[in-house]
Amino acid sequence: MKLYVAKKIIDDLELLIKGIDPSTHNEITVDTILNSKYNNMLLKEVHKMLSQYLTQYDVNCGFNKRRKHFFYIDDFQKKEIPISEYAIPISTFAYTLNKFIDEKTMKKVKGSEITRWLMNEGYLKEIEHDDGKVFKVLTDKAGEIGMLKETKTNSYGRTYDVNLYSAQTQKFIINNLDAISQFIKIHFRNV
Repeated sequence: MKLYVAKKIIDDLELLIKGIDPSTHNEITVDTILNSKYNNMLLKEVHKMLSQYLTQYDVNCGFNKRRKHFFYIDDFQKKEIPISEYAIPISTFAYTLNKFIDEKTMKKVKGSEITRWLMNEGYLKEIEHDDGKVFKVLTDKAGEIGMLKETKTNSYGRTYDVNLYSAQTQKFIINNLDAISQFIKIHFRNV
């Protein structure tokens, strides 16, 4: 089976599981065979098996052994990502996301890659302090997605802000993981 055909089948299975006709992209609202719980579970199992097959294929393919795939989490795994009820730093959230990938075949996502995407989207901006150090700070737009800042003081008496990611922000990032993955592919291609 050709790789692009298998990936198309996986995408179509995801649509069917969500109750969407893959050929028309219309929602299937009538109670049909596709809406039965058993058949839906069956489709999920086939999707899982085919995804695992493709992962194994990638592991065994000589080209892919030398070069890892870019970070990606599918729609079913996204639903399993735990959301912290407490606001957390991006490094902690990136660590959580990386638990959902196969590190042998895929590159981990870095907190800096997510923050670069957030900067690109206008939620963060960089400012330079007098000593030349550059910091990422929240924009007004960051409040729309629940980003927070906490002011701290270091051992030298200097105050600084730490950007924190609330449950709302974590959900926003999960909902935009496809766009973030695409951004990483474009901007971090040679990293």
